[in-house]
Amino acid sequence: MRLSLIALSALAAAAGSAQAASAQAVATPVSATTETAPARAVGASLMSCRSWTANRPGIDQIEPLQRIAPMDWLYGYLSGQAAALRVDLLAGLHPSDIGAWLDVYCQAHPTDDIQTASAVLAGDLVGAAKKK
Repeated sequence: MRLSLIALSALAAAAGSAQAASAQAVATPVSATTETAPARAVGASLMSCRSWTANRPGIDQIEPLQRIAPMDWLYGYLSGQAAALRVDLLAGLHPSDIGAWLDVYCQAHPTDDIQTASAVLAGDLVGAAKKK
């Protein structure tokens, strides 16, 4: 079943400090121990939510390059989490739904980076998959 844009938006709006802790757990490699710091990514994931929101296109515009790289990184991150956890996190999701979730999340959390937002989304998707 396809998660609706409204459901993803609600997840983004509800994301807060409680989910940041669960997001940190999702961002931790599967083989990591409690003594190991979570893996930190490089590249497009380091873009701030403030920059993501500032580069949001208008209704008649195409996605600017500044948003394509982070979205590709996010798709890869979610695919990697799905493979590592053996959970189909992306079932029923359209790429535009994920981008819209990121828009809502970043407007609410401008100082977070794309990796943090991605970890929160992955945590939400893992929780939703476990409820099915």
